[in-house]
Amino acid sequence: MAVVRPGKCPVVSGVPQCPPPTEIDCIKVKKVLQECKEADVEKVIFTLKEPISQDMIDRIDCLSAAITTPVTCKIPKAGRVSAEFDIKVRSRIVFVNGSFLTLEKTVHVFKSIRLSRAGEKMLQCDVEVPLVACLECFVSKVNEQGKATEITCCIGKLFLFKLVAEVQLMVPTYGYCAEPPECQDALGECPEFEPPWPPYPPQRDFFPTVVEDDSDEDVGGCSCGE
Repeated sequence: MAVVRPGKCPVVSGVPQCPPPTEIDCIKVKKVLQECKEADVEKVIFTLKEPISQDMIDRIDCLSAAITTPVTCKIPKAGRVSAEFDIKVRSRIVFVNGSFLTLEKTVHVFKSIRLSRAGEKMLQCDVEVPLVACLECFVSKVNEQGKATEITCCIGKLFLFKLVAEVQLMVPTYGYCAEPPECQDALGECPEFEPPWPPYPPQRDFFPTVVEDDSDEDVGGCSCGE
């Protein structure tokens, strides 16, 4: 039998034709019993230390918005699920003269929704926030002179709430996955180090050949270097 690998099944006459399973396995997984999604926009407000004339502002960029703490999920009471985490937002006021002022703020996010089965025995809540996007920033407040005193940035968030239970299921399978190919070295890795052996200087005859002298004269001392 040919090796079965993950991917789309071959299509024959417009119908996917997967090979028949080879066995039935019992696996332990988290089964989703209820779920919902929620998209909303968070307003993050920056209060400027000093008012800025709007004529001096060329644009206001929303640089980034990122989750900085683990996303926690709780069931405070039956029928309700809540999520909490922190988001760090960075924006930049670009002035007409080319200079800029960077603003940074961390805000706490709390979201509460209704799921009818929340609170049932053995059901646990699970929440993901796969998308956090910085949509735009703008002047949201001015003083009596018309100078900007407050900047608001709009942060879009996508929540995926789930109620899950750990269960055992029988599923038709193709057995264990096929052996994967060998990994390739990543770019920028150091080359292998293969030092020569032995790691010493080459041997040379540093000592002169001793020539026997038949004379009886005692010259004494060492003749090295002569």
